[in-house]
Amino acid sequence: MLTFEQIQKVRAVIRTVSPGEKCGTSGWLDRDGVFYPCEYAGHATLAEEIAEAASIAGRDAQQELEARGWLKISAGRCYFFSYKARERKWLEFTMPSKAQDDFVMMFLSERGDLTQLAEWLEARDRD
Repeated sequence: MLTFEQIQKVRAVIRTVSPGEKCGTSGWLDRDGVFYPCEYAGHATLAEEIAEAASIAGRDAQQELEARGWLKISAGRCYFFSYKARERKWLEFTMPSKAQDDFVMMFLSERGDLTQLAEWLEARDRD
């Protein structure tokens, strides 16, 4: 996870979306449920900007964010499995936080995406 100081640095330089504001369909969601929007296919660039603002070192900024529990939202789909879990192995540190879950539930409900909402609930509630 990022420290409070790291999060404050990120939020000072990276645009976030306020609750209720139209947020687009792609971006990163931090553990506090704050959404950082990006253009479609702009996740890598945004992850690098976030990592730089937070002084996170690593070869792959997207993997670094995922390892710290951030969720990727791409074209309206929510991803909370890290790259290491491509075999669909559940990794405890990627469990969505309450704030992330609240955001995703609102986001998918507002989009009317009942299929993904059902998938989200099933995956979230797995043991």
